[in-house]
Formats: sequence, structure tokens, C-alpha cells
Amino acid sequence: MESRRLRDAFGRFGTGVAVAIARSHCGVPSGVTINSFVSVSLDPPLVAFGLASRAHCLSHFLEAPAVAISVLRHDQKWIAANFSRPSAARWTGMPIVTSPSRQLVVRDALVAFECVPERHVTAGDHVVLMLSVRHVLAGAAGAPLLFFSSGYGSFLPDHGSQSDWGGACAAMGWG
Repeated sequence: MESRRLRDAFGRFGTGVAVAIARSHCGVPSGVTINSFVSVSLDPPLVAFGLASRAHCLSHFLEAPAVAISVLRHDQKWIAANFSRPSAARWTGMPIVTSPSRQLVVRDALVAFECVPERHVTAGDHVVLMLSVRHVLAGAAGAPLLFFSSGYGSFLPDHGSQSDWGGACAAMGWG
């Protein structure tokens, strides 16, 4: 199958956009934009995302003791663009804050998941990282940033109500 055609076909599936940040045992941060983030299980709470096997940051994520995933708002596409390409200056001017459990998260993201790695699996030209969710940090209100057909956009639910993420997190004992 022609790879460009397959890539275009995959691009017809809209996905949320998030930033994954890991710190080495020495505290050196590594961050990357992801759109392959997926909830896997509620019990136990598991999430996963994929990184290209050739990604500059793959070894950092495979060796990290913890990983934080920040789900971006529609007005944070500049953050997604920044973390989508390698750059020595990628941390300059970024709204990154340290959470109460000492993980790095994007300030005012929709929600952040603080995780510990469970396992990883090589899948074709990617590595899928499975993470156990330890804390959920309720974030700012807003519409999510989406990626569709090689471009960014947003989505507003048609039901007209906002979910109470803070209440849901507290009810689950997270946060």
C-alpha cells in the first residue's frame, strides 16, 4: 500500500492533541506533541500513546520514571507546534508549570494526567507506551485542540453543557 495514501486516510480521523513530558532520573525534561493519546482502561486507570521509533525523544520516554500528558485547548496550538519539532529552545517561553507531585504540565491545559510507565510495545515504525494514571489534574475550561487532515481545529459539543471535570476527578479520588 502506498504510504502517502495511507497517511492521508489516517489523517481523516480527527484526534485530540496533547503534550507528553517526561523527565530523566537527573531531572532533564523532554517533551513532544502527541495525537495518538488514548484511554485504555478505567480499572486499572491506563492510557497509552505512540511515538515514532526514530523520535529524538524516544529513549527519554522509555527510561523516564514518570510521564505527564497535558490535553491542549483550542487556543494552545502554538504549544503543539512548538513541541512537534526538535529545538534546543523549545522550553523558552512555554507555559510549563510543576504540579504538586513534581511533574511538568502545560498551564491551563484542559486536563493533565500524571502517569508512571507500565510497559511499551514496538508496533511497526512506532513504540506504544502504556501508562498507569496516578493523578488527574483538572484544568481550564474550553474547547479541545483537534488535529484533522493535517490541520488544527476545535470542537464544541452540541449538548450545550459543560462537564464538571473537577468534581469528577474528586469523586474518583484523583487530583
